[in-house]
Amino acid sequence: MKKLCTLIYFLSIFSFAMPPVFADNIVEDKQIVINQVNDDVQDKEEIEAIKPNTELDEKKLEQKDFTKTPYITEKLRGYIDRALQLNPTLKQRRLETEEAFYKNKESRTSLSPQVSFSASYSQSLRQPSRDSTGSFSYGFSLRQYITDFGKTSNALKVSEESYISSICSLRASEEDVVYNVKEAYYRCISAKCKVDVSQESYNAYEKHLKEAKAYFEAGTKSKIEVTTAEVNLANAEYSLTEAKNSYELALMKLANAIGETYKYNYNYNFEDDVQKIYKDVIPILTDGIGELLATAKNERPDLMRLESRIRSADYSLKSVRAERTPSISLSAGYNWSGQEYPPDHGWNVGTSLSMPILDGGSLTYRIKEAELRVEQAEASYETSWQNAMLEIQSAFLTMNDSYKNVELTQKTLAQAEENFYLAENRYNVGVGSNLEFIDAQVSLFRAKINRINAITDYYISIAKLEKAIGSELHTNYIEKDGVTNYEEE
Repeated sequence: MKKLCTLIYFLSIFSFAMPPVFADNIVEDKQIVINQVNDDVQDKEEIEAIKPNTELDEKKLEQKDFTKTPYITEKLRGYIDRALQLNPTLKQRRLETEEAFYKNKESRTSLSPQVSFSASYSQSLRQPSRDSTGSFSYGFSLRQYITDFGKTSNALKVSEESYISSICSLRASEEDVVYNVKEAYYRCISAKCKVDVSQESYNAYEKHLKEAKAYFEAGTKSKIEVTTAEVNLANAEYSLTEAKNSYELALMKLANAIGETYKYNYNYNFEDDVQKIYKDVIPILTDGIGELLATAKNERPDLMRLESRIRSADYSLKSVRAERTPSISLSAGYNWSGQEYPPDHGWNVGTSLSMPILDGGSLTYRIKEAELRVEQAEASYETSWQNAMLEIQSAFLTMNDSYKNVELTQKTLAQAEENFYLAENRYNVGVGSNLEFIDAQVSLFRAKINRINAITDYYISIAKLEKAIGSELHTNYIEKDGVTNYEEE
C-alpha cells in the first residue's frame, strides 16, 4: 500500500510539473474581453469591415457602466441598476453563464490524474465432485494523460470558448435590457409631459368657455360660440383622459422593462426629471461615424460572440487534425487477489501509445467538415458586421436628424406661444373671433406635443446608437449653450 501511495505521489508531481497545454486564465470572478481594434485604422470616416480578432486578451469582459453620460438622471440610473439585478432574462443568462463556467472547469479535469478503485468476487462449483472455490481481487489504478499532440488541448479550448460565448450572450442581454429601460423611461417622461400639456389645454378651454358665456350673457357674442367652447372643452377633457391612460400604460411598460411588478397609485414623481431632460437638451458630439464603427468592432457583444465562435471552430479543426498523431498515457496500479487471506499482491506500471492507421477516409472527411465550419463562422461574422455598420450609420443619422427636429420644434413652439398670446388677448378685448382663438390654441397644443415628441425621439436615438455600438457615447465632447466643454472621462 505504501508503494502505491508513493507511486501516485510521484505521478501527480510529474503531471502538474508538465507545461500547460492551453491558456489557463479562466477564473470565476473575472470576465473575458476581446482585443482592442487595430491601431492602424487611418481613415476613420470610411472604415471598412475589419477581420475578427483571432486572439483572446487576458482581460475579462466586465459588466459595463451604463450611467456615465450627462443625460442620465439619478432616477434613470436607479432604474437601470434595479433592472440589472431584477430582470428575469438576465437571471436566466447568469445561470447559463455559470453552467458554462462549470462545464469548462469539468472539461479540464481530464488533465489531472485519474485514480479508481475496483473489487470483485467470484464463486465456482466443480462437477461431479461438487467442490466449491471462491476467489477475490481488489486494487487501485491510476491513469495519467501525457500528450496527444494537440487533440485534447484544443478540445479544451473549444470548451473555454463556449464559456466566453455565454459571457458575451449575457453582456448582449444586459445591453438589451438597459436600452429597453431607457426607452420606457423616456416614454414615461414624454407621457407625463403630454398629461401636463393636455391639462393646460383643458384649463385654457375651460377659461375660454367662461369668457364665452360672459360675452353671451352681455349680448356681445352669439350662442354658437358658447356651444363651440363647450364642445372644445369636452374634446380637451377626452384628450386629457387619453393622456393619463397613456401615462399609466407607459409606467407599466417601465416596470416590465425593469422586471418588477407595477405599483398602482404609486407616486413616481418625474417632475425633476422633466425639468432636467426637457428644459436643458444637451447635444452629443462624436468624432464621426468612423470612430463609432471602430468602437462597435471592439465593444459589441454579438460580434465578440461570433469571434469566439470562429476561434472555437478553429480549435475544433486543430483538434481533429491532431487525431493523426499518437496519444500517449501513463498507467499504474496496485492489486490484491487470491482464494484465501492474505491474498497475493503486486503493482504494475506502464505506458500506452495509440495511433490511427487506416479509417477508410473518415478522418479526412471530418477535417474537411471542420474547415467548412471555420469558413461558415467567418462568413457569419462578416454578415453580422455588415448589418452592424448599417445599424450604426442609420442610428447616427437618426440622432443628428432628431436633434435638428428639437431645434426646429423650439422655434415653432415660440411662434405658437406668441400667436396664442395675441389671439387670446384679442378675444378678451372683444376684437378677436372664436375661430381665431381655437386655431391658436390647437396650434399651440400641437407645437408642444411635437416638441415633446422631438426631444423624446432624440434621447431614444442616443440610446439606440449606444446600443448599436455596444458602448456609451464619448462624453468629453459636450456642447451646451453654444460652448464646447472638454471633460475628462
